[in-house]
Amino acid sequence: MSPGELKQVDRLPADGEGSAREHAALQPRFYGCGLIVARSFARIHETNLKKQGILPLWLVDKASYADISAHDRVQTVGLEAIMDGTATSDRVILRVTKPSGEVKEVECRHTLSTDQVEWLRAGSALNWIGEVARQKAAAATA
Repeated sequence: MSPGELKQVDRLPADGEGSAREHAALQPRFYGCGLIVARSFARIHETNLKKQGILPLWLVDKASYADISAHDRVQTVGLEAIMDGTATSDRVILRVTKPSGEVKEVECRHTLSTDQVEWLRAGSALNWIGEVARQKAAAATA
């Protein structure tokens, strides 16, 4: 799968329901997934995805799920502002380019807290905790 290419997986109505909680978030990370778009997420699964450095995005209009298909190219609009802390909204637009060249825009929203943005920047919550611990250790020896 090349960067920006969407791998569509039909799942349960709420992503992460009915699966082993940890593996439901580990498997997408193993496959190099950076974000998951769904109509809804099981609460614990959404948090576990964030802990693994994967951005869960909720479709604002659940019917827009049908606008995204396998082999579409997807570009995020507004994600950079979220990641650098300058965003004024919880919205991310997915610019979906069909193999035919047709372009659609799909509105999504995120539920990231400030700490969770740091987790994504670091690649995972565990990476972020390690970075903070290293910084504290370095400051203590300085």
